Formats: sequence, C-alpha cells, structure tokens
Amino acid sequence: TTTTTTTTTPPPPRGFVKVSTDDDQHPSTSFDSTFLIEELASVEVGQCIELCHETPECVGLHAKQLSFNGTFMYDCRLLSSTNASVMVEGDGVTYALLLGQSQLLFPSATSSTPTIPCVGLSNASIAEWLSLNIQDVVSTCNYPELNYIIEPIGTLGSLDLWCNETRNVFVNVTFQDGCAAHSTVLRFFLWAPFNGAEPARPEHYVCDNGFVGDTVIQCRCNHPTCSHCLFFYPEVCVKCNDSTVNHAGTCVDECPLDTVFVNSTDHGEFCLASHGCDNGVSPEGAVCQCKDPCNVCYETPEHSSCFDCDDDFYLIEDHCDDFALCLNNRIVDSPVDETCTCSASPYCKTCILEAATSDVTCLQCNAQEYLLGDHCVVDCPVEVGLVNTQLSNMTRECHNPSQCTLGAVVAPLSHDVFGDACECGPDCVSCNFTMQGAQCDLCANNASLHVAGCYKQCPVGFTRYGLESEGLVCRTPFTCTDGQDSTGNDCACDTDDQCAVCGWKADNTLFESYCNTCAVGYLHEGKCIEECPTGYLPNRTFGSRRGRFCVKFP
Repeated sequence: TTTTTTTTTPPPPRGFVKVSTDDDQHPSTSFDSTFLIEELASVEVGQCIELCHETPECVGLHAKQLSFNGTFMYDCRLLSSTNASVMVEGDGVTYALLLGQSQLLFPSATSSTPTIPCVGLSNASIAEWLSLNIQDVVSTCNYPELNYIIEPIGTLGSLDLWCNETRNVFVNVTFQDGCAAHSTVLRFFLWAPFNGAEPARPEHYVCDNGFVGDTVIQCRCNHPTCSHCLFFYPEVCVKCNDSTVNHAGTCVDECPLDTVFVNSTDHGEFCLASHGCDNGVSPEGAVCQCKDPCNVCYETPEHSSCFDCDDDFYLIEDHCDDFALCLNNRIVDSPVDETCTCSASPYCKTCILEAATSDVTCLQCNAQEYLLGDHCVVDCPVEVGLVNTQLSNMTRECHNPSQCTLGAVVAPLSHDVFGDACECGPDCVSCNFTMQGAQCDLCANNASLHVAGCYKQCPVGFTRYGLESEGLVCRTPFTCTDGQDSTGNDCACDTDDQCAVCGWKADNTLFESYCNTCAVGYLHEGKCIEECPTGYLPNRTFGSRRGRFCVKFP
C-alpha cells in the first residue's frame, strides 16, 4: 500500500494576496490597482519587504515588531504617498499587500478663504467648524480612515478669540490615513464688527470709504454695499452701508434667523450669534450693543435679557423701565431685590417710583389711612363730598358716596369707580359709603345687622329677627300678625306659613319665633304641629283651621 502525502499550502494572512510559491522568485509589483484590502493585517511569520514602483521615493516603510500571544508579529504600514506594495515571505509562499496611495486635496487650493464670526465661538467650536467645512478631502489609500489635527501656527500661538478686530488666522491641518500623514496650512478670517480702532497688525488695515485710514492711499472694497473692508483682503467686509447689514464679513439684506441684529450708531448694522455685552464690549472683546437703556445684557435671536440699566431706569425682571412699583420697601419683580421707599408720601404702603425725576405716586395707603389723590389721609374730607371708601382689603380711597353690593360698586352708574371691587367689612354683603362711614344694610353668615354693622350676637334685650343666614336684623321684641308688625312692615313667623301670629322675643334662639296662633295645624308649646302629641287632644276638630291648639288630656 502506497501512502501519498499531500502538502497543503497555508492560506495567506488576512489582507494579503498570494503571488508566488517559489522562494527564489520575486513577485511582480504590477498589481491590479482596483484590488482593495479591507484592513491592514499583522503577519504571523516572515518579514516585511518593500517593493515599490519607484524605488527612490519609497522610503517610508514602517515595520513594527509586535508580540501577540508569544508569537512575533510584524505590522507593515506605508507612510509615503507613493503607490506601493509590501511583500511577506514565509512557509515557502510569497504574499503581497497592496497599500495604495494617499492623495489629499485641500480646500485652500479649490475654494475661497472662509470667514468665521468669532463672537459666541470657542476654540473647540472653531476647530469643529474647520473640520465640518473642510471639503474635497480625497484619499486613494486602501485604509482611508481620516483624522485631523488642527493646530494654530505663526504669531498667535493659539486660537485666540479676542474679537477686537477682524484678522486672518493660519492653522496647520494634518490629515492622516492608513497610508500616510499629510500637512497643509489653511487660512481663515476671524470676523469681528468694525470698532474704528487702529489695527494691531498692518495686514488688518481697514479700507474706509475708499481710503486707508487717515491716509490718502486709495482702496476699494469688493462688495458694492461695503463701506469698510480689510485693505489687503478687500473681500472681507467689516462695515456695510445703510442699505445692508454685515454678517460674518458679507453684506446681506437681513440677518439670518439664528443671529441677533445689532444697530450701532458708530459701528454700523451687523449680525451676531447669541452673545453677552457689557457696556458695548462682548466677553471676546468685540463691539456689541444692548438695547437702550441697558448696559449689560445677553442677546439671543429669541430674547434680550438685561442685567444692568442706566441710572434713570429700574431693572424689572430682565428689562429696563422708567417706573417701578414699590411694595413693602422692595421693588416688585426686581431680580436683585432692590430696596425702595414711599416715605415721600406719609402713610403710603405701595407707590410708583419714577427714576428720572424721583417722583413718588402713592397707590395704596397703610391699613388705617385713605388715599386722596396721590397721598394718604387719616379721614377723607367730607366737607368737599368725599367719603371713606374701602375698595379692597388694603385699598382705602376717598370718593363720592357710593353703594357696594356683593363686592362691586353698583351705584350710582356715573360713579368714577363704578364696577370696581369694593369691601363693606366682615359679614356685610351690601353697604353704602357715606359721610358717616361705611353703612351696612345687609349681613350674611348668620350675622345680624345692628347700627349699620354686622354682629354674631345682638345686644341684650334685642331679638334676632330672620329665618335665613343672610338678612338677619337686631330688633326690639315685636309681634308679627298675618305677615305685618305693628308699624305695617312685612314680617314672617316661620318658613312654611303655618303660624299666623307670633312673637319675636328678646334673646331668642337663632331663626326661632314663639307662635301664638296657628293658621294650620295645632299650636303646642309655641309651635304649629300636624297632630297633638300623646297626652294631648285638639281643642276642636271642626270649623276654621285657624286657632286650633292642643289641650292636655285630664
């Protein structure tokens, strides 16, 4: 029996292509350029050998020895920008890895210089802006994963965001992929609103309406509506004329929705991102302007918040106001809890203050005084027809006589506070404000009317007349006969009209009278009942129903 031994050629390392099985034969370097490798592999055996199309330029082969699970491994990575391949020999088989070529096209060669508004940005956001706006970056490397390293160069030393003037900035941008690392210098402008100051560097000289600064050197801005631009970079506008606004160095008809319109008398009209502004300067040093008369603010496209106002104004919530409401020695809605006083008007509790003139207009007096015009008095001057009027719990004023019912002034119709809220006092639902003061004429809550006031108890010797919680009256005891008292005024003995004649006795129980004669039913112990109780008999069961009563059975 003959046994045949078959030698199996091991598969190529991941990412490689087999090119020869002869150790002495050098593989061809002309591989199909469309062959793409998905990932760079480490080689388990052998060594890295560089084979380049153009040997003198292929100088960047990087062979890094790695140790993985005790086995020596080699990571072959080409760092030059030439199209090349890497050979690996081992186990009698020759393999080749086509790395490809790094070819990066930069925006500085294909597009205009970008302009970035520096207000409201940070170093990180500028780097992010550059990364997002770098276009036409192309790599033909088989490992095209790109990353960027953005570094400022030149005299700045950092991405300085001091926006005191528009200036050009250079950054070194490094692009790195699986094949190579490339660097280029990008230039952009940090745009800031025109501030009229002498530029810090010559390249930032401003062309001002056709001349460079105060010189006779003529110049011209690129945009037809731009009045001020950088002299050496006339495409970058720093101030537009009255017909347009400046947005990031370009004159436009109106600000974009995500920006804030700023109208500065000295520096023109321009658009800024959300920003803080302290007396005309942003935290980054750029020109800005709060809405008059605010000095310190934060501006967003949706809202303007003020934090400090001119001396002749009060800060109310987040805006400035000519007037302020002073209540209990505090400015109402003051974010800084500003103190105040109404002392210019004696006895005044709440007043309006005018910042510019320091005038005090009283609105509300202390608990015991009345407001007469814009000041407080202990009593209203009845000699001129004005009476004490309580319009609310803490609002006492001097007015002509009026009637208050159910919390509103109801008469006369021509009264200057007709329909306004009013208060008659505890338990009083209707009153008249007269020269004698508030005169109640209707009480509620089981209180009884007595001498124009409401009381829970009547004076000793008086009867509490009334059958409901509203409308009770303190009266001298009287008899009510068939719905009238002795003076002919209407009265009632009970709620169901069973009693024809009753007496409202002194110091009686609430809602109770003492019946003397029943219209229906039978009289028993001062009340009218339908049947006599046990031990009692009706005095009669025939004839008129009026006057029947119960008689104790002998």
